Amino acid sequence: MQQQHQRLRGVATITDRPARIGKLKIGEKTLSRNGREIPTKLDYIKAVDASGQVIQAFHDVFGEKPTEFRAVFPSNDPVDFYWEAYRRYGSGTGLACHGDGRQAIVEETGETIDCPCHHADGERPACKPVASLSLFLYDVPALGVFQIDTGSINSIKNIRWFLSALPGLTAGQYAGIPFKVKIDPFQAMHDGKASTAYQWKLDLLPGYRPADLRMAAANALESFLLPPDMATQPMLDEAKPQDLYPGVVEADPDSEMPGVVCERLDDAEPGECIGTAIPEEAVAAEEAYAKALLDSPWPKAKRDSKLELMRVNRGKAAEDGAWGRYVDWLNMSTGQVPGGAS
Repeated sequence: MQQQHQRLRGVATITDRPARIGKLKIGEKTLSRNGREIPTKLDYIKAVDASGQVIQAFHDVFGEKPTEFRAVFPSNDPVDFYWEAYRRYGSGTGLACHGDGRQAIVEETGETIDCPCHHADGERPACKPVASLSLFLYDVPALGVFQIDTGSINSIKNIRWFLSALPGLTAGQYAGIPFKVKIDPFQAMHDGKASTAYQWKLDLLPGYRPADLRMAAANALESFLLPPDMATQPMLDEAKPQDLYPGVVEADPDSEMPGVVCERLDDAEPGECIGTAIPEEAVAAEEAYAKALLDSPWPKAKRDSKLELMRVNRGKAAEDGAWGRYVDWLNMSTGQVPGGAS
């Protein structure tokens, strides 16, 4: 008899979070002549761990004083890797309160209060806007994310613009598309004096054009979200549970396109189908993709794996109604097939 193991209650409500390797900074604290810690600007990017020690693996790749590096987003949902809010921290490092500038939530009590409050007053307010961005760095030999924290309005505007512009060029794809993170100098005024400050910017890699992002998105969809060795199967077991559904899935005999399936009941008449209707635009894109695959020089095993991936993505499109994104993926995938764009 197999032993039954108890499991932690509430685990299903816990959100998975990648390990945080460290933070990327363009400032640090130094000691003044009277022994006080004062913030000091840097003209390069410094990677440090939770204890403030330099992460040598980052600098071994990008240099002792880098001003840019290559990164990718770890998710297709910006909520997973980007957060901006007015924040106030307690005497330690814990978050005391956060809000949107109109209302805020007190972490200890869950109370909602109106903004602004007295913590936002003064020359050095305890509450101020802060943005955090988490990134995967392909080139650094460490599995986890590096985080950028910034209170610069210029940096926040730059990051927000890139996040808003990217999905229009990639059909909604964020994860796995490589881009450049850099710091740019600008003139700032402090106490009536001009000084050089630095802001974070996200940009295309050298040699990339906006048009190249569509192909990068197609590559990312297959190689980043679905690793090459798993590209022919769903990440989870998505096989149809026969005990819950009375029908079976068969090839549609009226279709000349392999891979187009028709869900039919066991006692249905030939040609009688049930299930979610596929928009005509998606059907046409599937037909074009399948024809390109059949005409390509790729071996049958690779063509079959591509068709299986198409089935998986079709199912996801049917589940969330994202047919437009699915059609864009089909069109980009067709362009990747040798001779498919002709």
